[in-house]
Amino acid sequence: MRTKRTLALGMSFVMALGAATAIAGTVAAQDEPLEQVTFQLNWVPGGFHAGFALAREAGYYEDEGLFVHLVPGNGSATTAQLTAAGNVNLGNADAAPVTQLVAKGAPIKVIATLFQGSPIQITAKADSGIAEIADLEGRSLAYPSGGSQAAQLPLVFAANGVDADAVELVPTPREALVPVLLEDQVDAIVGSMDFFGIQLADRGVETVDFPMYENGAPTVSTSIIGNENWMAENPETTQKFVKASLRGWAEALENPEAAVEALTALFRNVDAEEATKQLEATIPLYCANGAQYLGKATEEAWVNHEMVMRESGSIEEAVEPTDLYTYDYLPADEELAPCQ
Repeated sequence: MRTKRTLALGMSFVMALGAATAIAGTVAAQDEPLEQVTFQLNWVPGGFHAGFALAREAGYYEDEGLFVHLVPGNGSATTAQLTAAGNVNLGNADAAPVTQLVAKGAPIKVIATLFQGSPIQITAKADSGIAEIADLEGRSLAYPSGGSQAAQLPLVFAANGVDADAVELVPTPREALVPVLLEDQVDAIVGSMDFFGIQLADRGVETVDFPMYENGAPTVSTSIIGNENWMAENPETTQKFVKASLRGWAEALENPEAAVEALTALFRNVDAEEATKQLEATIPLYCANGAQYLGKATEEAWVNHEMVMRESGSIEEAVEPTDLYTYDYLPADEELAPCQ
């Protein structure tokens, strides 16, 4: 059975944080021009960016003396590369490509974690007879061809006592994953809760889902990342950005409707209904993997993340988990929204 950790926010936390920062921020905004910061998203704007949009539209960045440019992205790997190269100040990317760059010596680190676990999951129809991952033996499993999701399957199989040779793996184009499951061409797919899961739900399909982070591959996922050189030169700016962003996310998870409204106001081509589904589907991830606070992965989670990356072959040699992240730019624990 899945155990979901949630945020114990309460509007009192959000309001108290807002009151404290608004006073100082208003003075800063009046006394000097706003500092310009470019923040590269990991993909085209969607529900998984709503907290950043809320921070922008509600003036939380401005309270810290910042004007933040939220730039649409083209994948976590691209955003990580641009950030490592110093082409953008800060970015939003999955921790996996960041780990691969750190392993190659790139000056990049995770400075706050949003998705404490990956949205990737194994999905089957509820009437398939697959009640646990071990039931995949003798069945067929489609996975996105050309992607990295299949690299972690051996770890998931091993953690659940599955004979990997007894599972038929079927490489499948991403756009065909949902159709082949619907048409019973395969028994299960490697999908995700924030994309394929939404498609299946829209079609009224009941599913059984096995998130990889709960089933043998506990990787840290989507995070705020930064170029080490730029952050060293701009520590206060980095801290202010992280503080305002997490304030936006704390309120977004408390009030998804307001967050999506801010997102569609900032990015006019975003579909509000789809963004709402994306945000709601991923809410369990913000406090997954034993996280105690919004934005802060535990040291143990990072150790496990490095192990999965190494044992899955995603990196060739071990890296020190502490080389992947820093807590230096996070607010103090008592200022972070707690999980429960």
